[in-house]
Amino acid sequence: MTTVPLTLLGLGRMGVPMAHRLAAEGWSVTAWNRTPRDLPDAEGRLTVETDLAAALQDAEIVLLALFDAAACEEVLALARPHLRPGALVVNTATVGPQEAAALAAAGGADYVHAPVVGSVPQVEAGSLVVLAAGPRVEEARVPLAALGEVRVQPDATTAAGLKLVANASIGTALLALRDTLTQARALDLPDAEVLDVLSVGLLGTLVTRKRPFLEGADLPAQFTLGALAKDLRLLDDATPVAFTAAARIAAHLTDPAVGPDADIAAAVTAPDPTGS
Repeated sequence: MTTVPLTLLGLGRMGVPMAHRLAAEGWSVTAWNRTPRDLPDAEGRLTVETDLAAALQDAEIVLLALFDAAACEEVLALARPHLRPGALVVNTATVGPQEAAALAAAGGADYVHAPVVGSVPQVEAGSLVVLAAGPRVEEARVPLAALGEVRVQPDATTAAGLKLVANASIGTALLALRDTLTQARALDLPDAEVLDVLSVGLLGTLVTRKRPFLEGADLPAQFTLGALAKDLRLLDDATPVAFTAAARIAAHLTDPAVGPDADIAAAVTAPDPTGS
């Protein structure tokens, strides 16, 4: 068990399992969310505060688990007056490269940018890949190691770009799986056998992780279409190269049968609104 006080800001889809994982790994975690919510305690190591100043008063490490750059800027503006001198801010949010550079510049020597590759199951298993960059990255490695493998990057821009590229591969893989299943059904092949075969090929990891969703299981989303679409748009905006997968994934957000809160597997199972 560590005695370093850690505060986690953001109790969304990733923040909640991060709080529980850190507590299970022996950290004493204080958590705060802009919209107050309760969490079950973890053997006395997890406390939820509704007052931000109280949440930060003892924190030596502040971990951000927020949706986008706008949320990071808003929460950091609220938090800065209450941070202890020398408190280390570690930001796991997925943002664009320029946004990451701006956040790092504003945070200075006490800021580490650390987007994560993986979703809820990987948080729970402690198997995320953490792309960390900043002057105090070795200090940040200690809590981040509870969440997964830490890979140090030269700067926040690189870390942010690598995370977007990782998620771009998810978007393109989902569309490849959709197109492959479309062809298999045109051959009247049974889905179960097709998925069995695909599970041993290059799409195997995706098929294995998402098979319950692909077979119609009603489960909580692990990684939402809204989050993936946001990340793909960030990549599309950051480069001069057209990224058609971004538009195909985003088209599902306005489909009333799918929407932004659906798991990314819906990009495979739902009708393609673009007709591609």
